[in-house]
Amino acid sequence: MPAICPKCQTELPSIGSRCPNDGWFGVSPSDLATNNNIIGRLLGESFVPLRKIGQGGMGTVYEGRQIQFERVVAIKVLSKLHLTDPQIIARFEREAKSVARVVHPNVVQLIDSGVESGDIAYIVMEYVKGVELSSVPPSELSGRFIVHVTQQILNALAEAHSMNVIHRDLKPDNIMLTQEDGDNYFVKVLDFGLAALTDRAKITMSGQALGTPWYMSPEQATATKVTAASDIYSLGCILYELASSKPPFPGNRPFNVMMQHVNAQVPPLVLRPEVKLSSGMIQFILKCLEKNPADRYLTAKDALEALYQLPEWVDAAPADPTQSLKMSMMQLSEMSRMQSDVTNVASISANLEPTDVHVEQTIQPSSGGRSLSTPIPAAQPRPASHGLPTPPPLPSSSSKTNMPAQPAQPAQPVPSPQPAQPSQPQQPPIPVQSGPVRLDPNIAFRRMLFVILAIMVILIVVLIYLLVH
Repeated sequence: MPAICPKCQTELPSIGSRCPNDGWFGVSPSDLATNNNIIGRLLGESFVPLRKIGQGGMGTVYEGRQIQFERVVAIKVLSKLHLTDPQIIARFEREAKSVARVVHPNVVQLIDSGVESGDIAYIVMEYVKGVELSSVPPSELSGRFIVHVTQQILNALAEAHSMNVIHRDLKPDNIMLTQEDGDNYFVKVLDFGLAALTDRAKITMSGQALGTPWYMSPEQATATKVTAASDIYSLGCILYELASSKPPFPGNRPFNVMMQHVNAQVPPLVLRPEVKLSSGMIQFILKCLEKNPADRYLTAKDALEALYQLPEWVDAAPADPTQSLKMSMMQLSEMSRMQSDVTNVASISANLEPTDVHVEQTIQPSSGGRSLSTPIPAAQPRPASHGLPTPPPLPSSSSKTNMPAQPAQPAQPVPSPQPAQPSQPQQPPIPVQSGPVRLDPNIAFRRMLFVILAIMVILIVVLIYLLVH
């Protein structure tokens, strides 16, 4: 696509191509209408804003490119109107510090920040391709969807709160849904521009309330001390709107809305038709909206613990995040035990000789009697509960033993018992095979392969759990 250098108006082969005349980069002709000196300009020797994608209270957001890695990035540039205000510059620098301190999959990643030529302050962040939470179609706003999004937002806030960072401007427009790791609704929390570092001296702005009125906590509306519970209140406003289609106080006058957050009772939550929530989830939302911070969940971690007890979460996933891991390990252990039993039985059966199964010992009868043969099992088979058949007995003993043949006796009635006559020396019975059973090498290899695969599956499950949690 043809492009134009915004500096010298030279036509370039494509957007992002560097102009040989002045070192600026080509942009789309339609983007030149913005009439600024940001688009196409190299910032920090690495980043080039190429097109405007958003406008905020503190500045403008551009889609750009990181030259070294050909990576698409988002570049937030502070408005020039604020460059003369030391408080605004300090807030802008605080945004960079806040984002840098919070490292979590559900938080936008900070790449770089700086000031160019003393007149352009910028922050470079990962580019998130997706939709804002406020743009999700109503047909997709099920109870399970709301819980899924809530859990991710709380995970992001829990990481921020553990670093003593408060967002202070949580709203649907600052929550992006993108596709990641097979999740079509993967949350990215954006814009820590109003975040307060609670472990450092804060900048006081006389009479100025920071935040967005419809999602602002009562303590923000009165410009008093904010805590992690302020973010919980803002989250409650977001959830209230997702469930009912409007925020708790939807007025058009910002000041009146702020005073309603301070003084007015939260209206009853009337669910939109496509949303089904349990009474526990409704109470969860209303608890987030308590006027007194001490009556809310004090931190995102506390809110997460409550969320994991709700029916919507229990139906979608185990209440205990480690439950699926435990179940997988138990199943693998049971499979390994059953495989070991079957392999042992198969190896014993394969290595037994015919004479190991049944041995016949000749017992000398009394005088005039016939010889009797009594089978003596040499090894006991496995219990029948394993489903393995017992080997059948062998045929007649005359062809399977080494006993000398006895002379044939004519058939006659069995006489009455007589005193025992001297008997011929008895041939000792054939010894039963004893000692360790030899294991077929192929069976041993299969058993070892099964154990290795089981260990690999367990390691993969553990790794997935660690990455997710």
